[in-house]
Amino acid sequence: MGLFSSGTSDVRYGAIVDVGSGSVLVSIIKSDIASDHPEVVWSKREYVLLKDTVTVQQGAKNILTALMNGILALGKEGIATLKQTEGTTKIGQIQFSISAPWSYTISKTVNFTDDAEFEITKTLIAELTEAAQKKTLEELKGNEITELLGLEIIARTTTDLIANGYRTEQPYGQQTKKLSLAHVSAVAQQDLIEALGQAQEKIMPRAQVEKFSFMLVYYCVMRELYPTATEFCLVDVTFEATEIAIIRDGIFKYSTHAPYGSYTLARELSEALQIPKEEAFSLLKKPHEQCVEELPASKREAFQKVIRGYQQLITDLFKQTGDALTIPKTIYLHADLYTEMFFHNSIDLAAQEATRGSHIIHEVTSELLTKNYRPEEKKALKKDLVDTALLISAQFFHKQHHCKDFEQL
Repeated sequence: MGLFSSGTSDVRYGAIVDVGSGSVLVSIIKSDIASDHPEVVWSKREYVLLKDTVTVQQGAKNILTALMNGILALGKEGIATLKQTEGTTKIGQIQFSISAPWSYTISKTVNFTDDAEFEITKTLIAELTEAAQKKTLEELKGNEITELLGLEIIARTTTDLIANGYRTEQPYGQQTKKLSLAHVSAVAQQDLIEALGQAQEKIMPRAQVEKFSFMLVYYCVMRELYPTATEFCLVDVTFEATEIAIIRDGIFKYSTHAPYGSYTLARELSEALQIPKEEAFSLLKKPHEQCVEELPASKREAFQKVIRGYQQLITDLFKQTGDALTIPKTIYLHADLYTEMFFHNSIDLAAQEATRGSHIIHEVTSELLTKNYRPEEKKALKKDLVDTALLISAQFFHKQHHCKDFEQL
């Protein structure tokens, strides 16, 4: 169990809405706590069209359209499937997760020290928490993107308490000379949050609503899957963004993103290779080396030039760690099952360039399937063409985000 957490349940049904950079994924999940993994009852992804580059404001409008279409499908097709397969229409919870660039995850650490030992009390922790929240608000006020997108805090939590250099989950009453509190806030676009609320009121007004940044969800699931891991970098590649987070000593320290994802890459490849955008995107479902081998010799250099441009962008992203240190040696890469292999190569080369060292890269979707699903279950998922990018959010729902307690705002 995580910090201050409690509670268990048996079988639950929930709706998951993942708002990505270029699509919205809506799903209905069945969670039996006795099982290693949840069951996908129904799922559908609404895409923003793979077209020429758009402004941030236009992209936000496009995402809102995809969101409303997805919510309508959830209320009609999803509920009908749930009734047909499970004999119920009861959904107790809606879990919203929002990816960059529509969300940000801000981490702040505050410290309290004294020459003499002092007791850790609820009042002291409350004061440190308030100080961390104040730092977050100050950062938001000084950020130009806050004005552009209209950002607001949607969830926050104290992730870790460190007393005399050691993490503690039962701090009250302990004596220490130094106390550090790590606090993380999820921030998202106001218009998007309002649209989520209006949609929920129309189709599932009685459901409990929880909202998170996707990077917080991702972080929690990695803590569950790899409880001994303390130093790692999270990478999430969506259609129009690549987001990273830095975890040091097990604590979420920093996150940032670049507005460049698989759709962005496909558009550049389409122009460079003079092929349709859809054909360019299909290249990303093959290993990098295979793409080079299958392309005509006359187009290989153009292909490599575009890929090197993406790698340089990610190299620059990896140099933004929020401190004086380089990114950790271990990297967890998340995309969908069919593009993770392609991006593995680019992320690896970008990391090497950023640190001048080697890295261990885990393809998260593949490892999630390997850890939690039996061979026949994996075959069934692939046969049913289940959108495997939802497995992170589904696992988070399944475990009731036990790694921390979130305050919903």
